[in-house]
Amino acid sequence: MRDHARRVAALFDLVADDYDQHVPFFTAFADELVPRLGIGAGDTVLDVGSGRGALAIGVRRAGAFVVAADISLGMLRHNPAARVCLDASTLPFPDSTFDCVMGAFSFHLLPDPAGGLGEAIRTLRRGGMLGVAVPGAPPAPGSAGDLVMQTLLRYPRRDAPALLPPPVPFDPLACMRALGMEDVSAEEISLQLPVPDAATYLRGERSHGFRSLFESIEPSARADLDAELHELLEGLRADGLLVQDRSARFVTGRRC
Repeated sequence: MRDHARRVAALFDLVADDYDQHVPFFTAFADELVPRLGIGAGDTVLDVGSGRGALAIGVRRAGAFVVAADISLGMLRHNPAARVCLDASTLPFPDSTFDCVMGAFSFHLLPDPAGGLGEAIRTLRRGGMLGVAVPGAPPAPGSAGDLVMQTLLRYPRRDAPALLPPPVPFDPLACMRALGMEDVSAEEISLQLPVPDAATYLRGERSHGFRSLFESIEPSARADLDAELHELLEGLRADGLLVQDRSARFVTGRRC
């Protein structure tokens, strides 16, 4: 577990300065997710895997106090909220501390996502809301995201572990129900974000967890990969179709 956490921290330290700065889909998802949590003025909120604070900023606008928790110091340096660096597998907060706990694209990165979810629920007050976003459906066939992924998969890989550990199977809906949460529901949220050009699209893809995929390519093949991806995306832009498709599954529940 320590190696898993170390690798996650190292990856997000690597991308922290560019994270969500080129194609800000985390910020766009935050605008969708925060209003769904029913956060009000005076609430105390924990943002697990807060990153640069896309969700935390929205929570502060709602008048709540938010604690931004992340394993990456590089990310937290850009986060304007009250910050704490931690491994979310074990939270250093007493039981029943928060009115709301949220985590967008973070719990699925833990070595034990279900255990991390149990920790989050432990810190919730009775009646408090938990909201978890995980990656949703893959990009539609023939979309920019699908074509980029298919191209990446054709290139030779380095004989070394990927920067990001392989994901652990995790169903937040089933986990919340198994852990006794009430009013559990799931919603699929999809976004289409316009991207001005191929260079911006590729900078965006290298600025978050996908960086691990790019870094896994054999170094001698990366120039050819970049050239092929640039030509592919510019071709889509010429047809007026260069958008970034992103989908999230957003699961909420209330502690009884």
